Amino acid sequence: MNVDWVDVFCGNGDALMPRPGSLCAKWFFPKAQCGNTVPHAARPFRMATAGLYSGGYPTGYGVNAPNTNGRPPKFAPRLEAAGFTHFHHSGTGGIEAYYNYLRVTPVLEGGARTPLRAENRVAVTREEARPGWYCAGLENGIRAELAVADMAALHRYAFPRENASLSVDFAQAGLDKSFGPNFHHTPEEAGVKKTSPQRAEGFMTLYGLTLYASVWCPDSAGCEASQTGVVFALGANRAARLALGFSFHSAEEARAHLDAAPDFDEAVKRAREEWEEALSAIRVETPDADLKRCFYSMLYHTLVKPARLDDTSPYDGSPRYHMDFSTLWDLYKTQLPLVLACYPDEAAGMVNSLLATGEKHGLLSCAVILNNRPDFCDYQARMLACYFVCSAHQHKIGGVDWRGALETLWRDLQSPRNAQFISAGATGRNTHILDLADGCHCLAQLAADLGDAEKHAELARLAKHWRNAYDETTGMLRADREYYEGTFANYSFRLLHDMRGRIELCGGVKKFEEALDRFFGFGCDDAKQQVDPRDHETMRQGFALGRFEGYNNEPDMETPYNYIFAGRHDKLCDIVTAGMTELFSAARDGLPGNNDSGGLSSCYIWNTLGIFPAFASRFFLLGRPFFERAELRLDKGKTLAILAHGLTPGARYVRRVAFNGADLRRFWLATGELLSGGTLEFWMSESPCDTSDCVAPDF
Repeated sequence: MNVDWVDVFCGNGDALMPRPGSLCAKWFFPKAQCGNTVPHAARPFRMATAGLYSGGYPTGYGVNAPNTNGRPPKFAPRLEAAGFTHFHHSGTGGIEAYYNYLRVTPVLEGGARTPLRAENRVAVTREEARPGWYCAGLENGIRAELAVADMAALHRYAFPRENASLSVDFAQAGLDKSFGPNFHHTPEEAGVKKTSPQRAEGFMTLYGLTLYASVWCPDSAGCEASQTGVVFALGANRAARLALGFSFHSAEEARAHLDAAPDFDEAVKRAREEWEEALSAIRVETPDADLKRCFYSMLYHTLVKPARLDDTSPYDGSPRYHMDFSTLWDLYKTQLPLVLACYPDEAAGMVNSLLATGEKHGLLSCAVILNNRPDFCDYQARMLACYFVCSAHQHKIGGVDWRGALETLWRDLQSPRNAQFISAGATGRNTHILDLADGCHCLAQLAADLGDAEKHAELARLAKHWRNAYDETTGMLRADREYYEGTFANYSFRLLHDMRGRIELCGGVKKFEEALDRFFGFGCDDAKQQVDPRDHETMRQGFALGRFEGYNNEPDMETPYNYIFAGRHDKLCDIVTAGMTELFSAARDGLPGNNDSGGLSSCYIWNTLGIFPAFASRFFLLGRPFFERAELRLDKGKTLAILAHGLTPGARYVRRVAFNGADLRRFWLATGELLSGGTLEFWMSESPCDTSDCVAPDF
């Protein structure tokens, strides 16, 4: 089964850095060199998670201290448990709201009358995990198992002796207290009441939202509640079960979720079945066991977020609300296109949730997490929800009011934050010009499809503003502007809706290729990587190189596909081969940077399949496959089979492509072609092939 190939510990540790002298070593890695994933119990696209809490940055797991670049410093020499928490980010960096709610602490000594607030860390001696189940053995002899159901978490504990207790802290939120108030948060309000010797319920309010919880310990001999938590005394019981139901709407709904939850073993069984179904949307065949294990481990970490609340929305009471778009900046290039292609039912819910957020707040946020701030992360990018919504229309996702979507996206574009772009084609951040111009291009297509000629004409005009971001004397983005998580070079080769105009701006195809070669470091010396986060000089020198970020972060992950427009598909193959084989694995060091809710792992999925979504367009670009055969499950029962003929470790170049039996002299498929299903075939070669006569897509 595909689920058996998953290693949930993939990406939990520091990143595997490139080998000296390899192509990857030419690239500069500016962001933190760690994956930041968690091995906690989770289900596909579901909000409720449960796992070990160490207080580590940024997920509450591990031993990392706060970091943004270089090797992350450690705040502890070994993994230690300070309890077990619920709701976790996956792969993010600094996200402001760090979750880790309702800490459960198993305690050997009896007599505790209030929830434990001290850390009381205990060393972890053993960890086991698989999709939907997490287990930890502690140095004091306690064994903990965790599973999740619909808005519920299930715990099982075994103790080495009697008179133990379980403490549930309703005031827990965020990370280790030593990191300071920006990381460890105190609820604005909390309250807990005992309802029986085995039950309690309460709430906590944080970031403007209220989380309700109902707690049941059937093996309790009695419990005591305080304002911020409850302690269950276990008496002679050396084994204990604990179940928690959650709701962002009411205590009654939290209790209903608790009562509807299955027992522990059934929850584990159901989660395994759900993961098998989700992972089976893509099937790959290869004799390379490590490659297959890496693929399904990456696919697993791609499908954890965004997450659906199996509960009514905390904002407007609508059902089955999706959130943890953390952030669209990280998701829109590769993760969300994978959801659109292979998980259309989830995609419909995500589209409607983003549109509902836009309706409520009057703008479409770059991030939707458990807070009440529509402007959160607005400095990162603009109009990215538009890319996703318009792509969903191209994918013919059902259950969406498309005319209403057009109006919501139009209102978002007209918001005051975009006034300068609309009036003068400029913004405070240069990259926002590209965001908005490409977004207008996407929205213009939607307006045309819906017959709104007036909006189409205005949007098509605004889409031409992309040129304002570039320096026409260099053919690159303006170097004197501020750029987020990179330099002007990292954004200069962003795939645009007008690639023909972009190449002309660079001075033609040959000069465009030369600029790409410098960016990817062909023929250049290795880049010196920053190890110590305090080494600002190495960071300055690395940025000055103007190099590719090497799958260490999202800003330029699509840029290798520019070589299709330069007629040098062989160089694209060189880059993708080096990056996928050298920087990714199923191990703890198997992600070259923060996975950011599946942003990097989904990039791996597309690249190894041999197709790549060209956001802001109606096309998928073709790279090189890594599997002899792969099959994607598409909407309405259709499938896309991808075959690689003559694939060997040395055969990384593509000499011929065919779709449904017809030869292609192009390295792209229209979205409609891909979604219609069929068979895409690649014939591989160990030598570069001349592809200069292949037709580039006209976005």
